[in-house]
Amino acid sequence: MRDSRLFLATATALALGAFAACDDDTTQPGATPEAVGETLAQVVPEGATAMFDALSYFNDPDGGILIFTVRSLDTDVATATVDQHLVTIHGIAFGTTTLIVTAMDPDGLDTSLDFEVIVVPTS
Repeated sequence: MRDSRLFLATATALALGAFAACDDDTTQPGATPEAVGETLAQVVPEGATAMFDALSYFNDPDGGILIFTVRSLDTDVATATVDQHLVTIHGIAFGTTTLIVTAMDPDGLDTSLDFEVIVVPTS
């Protein structure tokens, strides 16, 4: 009887250990996207556009595809749009503003960078 209890205790411990080993954490989010490189001021003439590639400034350590958004802090000076990873700046009026570009990975983790925008007069 003692041997059967020992066998049962050992079998239970092994089964619990195997169950714990099967616990995969693939549902856990990975690493947050990283900002890479130095942001440079973007100079745009009034009424003109300029573009830059957001992939030059962000990296996902997990290798996931990044989704980008962009927001201008002063839309009277410049507005911006993003198409996949290409950011287009539209110079509206003379002045400076900041664009906030955000990169989000498939896990919903994100990071942002600020880009200074200088809109210069055309004449």
